[in-house]
Order: sequence, then C-alpha cells, then structure tokens
Amino acid sequence: MATLKKHYMILNPPNNLIDLKELVEKYIKNHPVEGEIKVIEGKNRIFYISFYRESDDLPRDWQPDESYMNTDRMEHHKRDLIASIIWSDAEPQKEYNVYDKSEEGKVMKRMHFIEDQLVE
Repeated sequence: MATLKKHYMILNPPNNLIDLKELVEKYIKNHPVEGEIKVIEGKNRIFYISFYRESDDLPRDWQPDESYMNTDRMEHHKRDLIASIIWSDAEPQKEYNVYDKSEEGKVMKRMHFIEDQLVE
C-alpha cells in the first residue's frame, strides 16, 4: 500500500462550509496528486489531503521543525485543520470533511460528504 499525504493552507477560508467544500474540491481537481505515486499492480494507493487555516500557532510562513530539542510537525496543528479529502484506488469516491472551528480549535460544525452527497 502506498500513501500520499499533502498539507495545504487556505488563507481567508470561507465561513460557509459548503463554499469551503467546493473550494477544496476545485483545488484538488485543478491540482491532481494521483500522478505523484506510481501505480503498482496489486497495491492500492491512498490519498490524504489536509487543508489548514492560518493562525497565530500556524502562520503562513510556518516550516516544520525537527531540531534536537523541538519538534513541530503539521500533525501537531490539528486545531487548525479545517478540511480534508480522503480516497484510494479501492474507494475512488472522494470523502470530504469540512469544519467550522472556534479560535481554540473546538469543532462548532462539521459536514461530511462522499463526492457531492452530504452524509450524516
């Protein structure tokens, strides 16, 4: 199994979750990532695309820090995660999650779609 994880920042994300979903959907259509992992017969490729908002904790010029005393990776910024897309060769339908979060990262509202279908 081959996995591709990509992280993007959305500056000034829309407040409306449907607009946010359409924005990330359009982005991934215009910037396909499937070609970044070779197709290997008998193995599925899985794609995880994450979108973050800008914050004091996650400024637009943020860089990962892997220094000896400090580790700061994208995974440490889940409170600023506002959208994600997941799909694979086995499950080619894209699954979207979009979030409205408070400043502290508390989820106020979440919407989950499979392609264009809203799922509860």
